Amino acid sequence: EAAALFGEIESRYEDIKAKISLRSHRPEVMFNLPANGQWRMPSGSSFSATAAREGGCFYLAPETAAETVLFDLEGVFARFSSASLWVLHSGSFQSRAEFENAALSAFGDSRLAGFPPLKTARVAVNDRLTDERGFNGFYDYSPLRPDWLLEDWAAMTGGGEPTHFYRILK
Repeated sequence: EAAALFGEIESRYEDIKAKISLRSHRPEVMFNLPANGQWRMPSGSSFSATAAREGGCFYLAPETAAETVLFDLEGVFARFSSASLWVLHSGSFQSRAEFENAALSAFGDSRLAGFPPLKTARVAVNDRLTDERGFNGFYDYSPLRPDWLLEDWAAMTGGGEPTHFYRILK
């Protein structure tokens, strides 16, 4: 029974991946917000980077053995100024304006005011499955449902609305 279930998930994942591979446009993606002068993003070999690539994105972080890569703000400006998708794996922003204010406040860095993606990128947050206690189901369920995760990435990179783990800030 489990083999049949996971076989269905794998088949669905491969079907979504095949459809994504037919797209000619691959948007650049970036992750997270700065904290204490450093910007932590998933390394190019991480779970998040793999999801982004298979979801149709171009991701410019180096591949390392570590799960995260540290950048200073200048490094982020140099690598990610053309990002058209900004993915957050923390924060519970309710609106685009709230996100932009946080990015420029003490939580983020006021120098981001001149960072093009702050005004132009689509911003996605992985908190769709957060319950009233603050538990975020993304971390438990996305490894079990990679087809749902890829479907969300396909929607985000294709200009649509994700339906499982992420939501687009308006």
